[in-house]
Amino acid sequence: MTEQQRIPDGHEIERKFLIKTLPQDLEQNPYSEIEQGYIMVAESGQEIRVRREKIEEEESYYQTIKGIGSTIRQEIEMVLSEEQFQILWPQTEGRRIKKRRYLIPQDGHEIHLDVYKNGLSGHATAEVEFPTVEEMEAFNAPEWFGEDVSTRREYKNQSLALYGLPTEKQQKKIESETQNPGKPTYSLEKGLAILHGLIVDKLAQTDKPIIVCIAGGSGAGKTTKITSMIKKFFAGQITPYEMDRRYRGATWMQEQAENGEEKNWDEPDALDFDGIVTDLQGLKDGRTIDVPIYDMALSEQNGWEKLSSKRIILVDGIFAGDPRISELADIKCFISVPLSVRMLRRLGRDRKRTELSLNEILDYFAEKVQPMHEKYIQPTMESSDLIIENEFNPAIEAERIGEDRSGLHPVQTKFETNISTRFLETIGAVPLGTTHQIDNYFDPDDRNMILTGEMMRIRREGHTWIFTYKGPEKKKEKEDRNYFSERPTLEFEITPATEKKFLNLFGNQRATIKKTRKLYELKGVVFALDNVRRVENGRTIYLGQFIEIRSNGNTPEEKIKEVLDLLGLDIRLGRKESYFEM
Repeated sequence: MTEQQRIPDGHEIERKFLIKTLPQDLEQNPYSEIEQGYIMVAESGQEIRVRREKIEEEESYYQTIKGIGSTIRQEIEMVLSEEQFQILWPQTEGRRIKKRRYLIPQDGHEIHLDVYKNGLSGHATAEVEFPTVEEMEAFNAPEWFGEDVSTRREYKNQSLALYGLPTEKQQKKIESETQNPGKPTYSLEKGLAILHGLIVDKLAQTDKPIIVCIAGGSGAGKTTKITSMIKKFFAGQITPYEMDRRYRGATWMQEQAENGEEKNWDEPDALDFDGIVTDLQGLKDGRTIDVPIYDMALSEQNGWEKLSSKRIILVDGIFAGDPRISELADIKCFISVPLSVRMLRRLGRDRKRTELSLNEILDYFAEKVQPMHEKYIQPTMESSDLIIENEFNPAIEAERIGEDRSGLHPVQTKFETNISTRFLETIGAVPLGTTHQIDNYFDPDDRNMILTGEMMRIRREGHTWIFTYKGPEKKKEKEDRNYFSERPTLEFEITPATEKKFLNLFGNQRATIKKTRKLYELKGVVFALDNVRRVENGRTIYLGQFIEIRSNGNTPEEKIKEVLDLLGLDIRLGRKESYFEM
């Protein structure tokens, strides 16, 4: 007697059938209400899904990873808490099914009869699982079963969730998408869910520690967005390993300079890779290791600490995709972020944790950080298992970038007018001086700041250069404030050398605004009388004469309205857009 062919642990054998007619006395069988959605469906047929199942009044939640195959597939299922389910469920939007599942006994087997709802109403299938291949092949289907569709992808739940009930047109769409695979790139929320699924999959395949590498450029959000969520999902199972702890330090940098080698903090040589590899190998072997403590304020290693090995070694660093590290990795994830976003995040971050001026931070980013990114970091993206695009939310992040800076929320409004300087003198306006300004506005190739409501410019005024970034207009709590534009702002003086380096990154100017600005003071309110011209594509366009009133929030709006009345201006006719946007 030959031994029956059994499947390995973590696999399932099942057949799926269409239904001719529903069996009699169906409602006498136990059933559950199921909602399931798909976080990821790969071209190969692999899937990651989440499910909510309700039996009477009790709800259960699951995440399932299924491998390639039709009748025999690897399946890994884990129980979720309601909180975990609620985090993952939004990532299945547009890829969901709802059904009632009846459990029907049949000749020693259990039939899962699924009656679909909503957009799949009228569709029903039956699934039967088997412990061995021989039992699957010997199964005699009851008369109410229809066609065996086990090998037809269009009848899989993943296809029903993505494309609906099978049609010839939908079948062609499935074939087209599965024959044209691309590099897996996902949004932040969906990418996190898929990364979570990949980790669960790897943990199920081994009882040894696994290494998960999170790579990406400076300011990509590796620590704040990715590793923090992974730690939350796998609480108590994480050994965090920050590659920054192996920076060689300022003393080493100085020694290299004295030997004629100029090094910078954003190239691989700045880290002790031999030490990193040794650390990770020890952790992967399950050992507790001694690791250095790196002091960012001192730019030096400052002592040692013990680091114990747990199930997941989570490696975080700009060079986490370096081949020397990725050879040890079980999962490699790259966080992709546009250049302009990384620059703004770096400005916001380093002004808090370093003693550098904002000009020095911008200068260093343009001269060192971005060239090193292009040379050493960006190429490692191609060897990653998945790419997560960590989108920039300007409505939120502009606040963080600009916080604690003078002029965070300048309130302003402007009016087109033909008011003369003589009239201003008659109402008591005091002239404060005249200046000429040239504003160059920049349009990054990686995103459209006009659509997002942002603005980035460099202003030249005499022998002074000023960099300005403004976020989207803030929503007003009071109706009166709708007459004024209020935007988070980061503004600081830069040197001509920094401007030149900045132009190497963002030299594609969208437009130039030239204006002659006369400043006045009236009733304690300072305002400008601007004559404005726009230069674009070699053409100069006269925009007109405007009065602009702005405040950093210290001037009461009632006082501003009083001055506007003296100027004969109606606050309701004020314009909130910048000259660039006109």
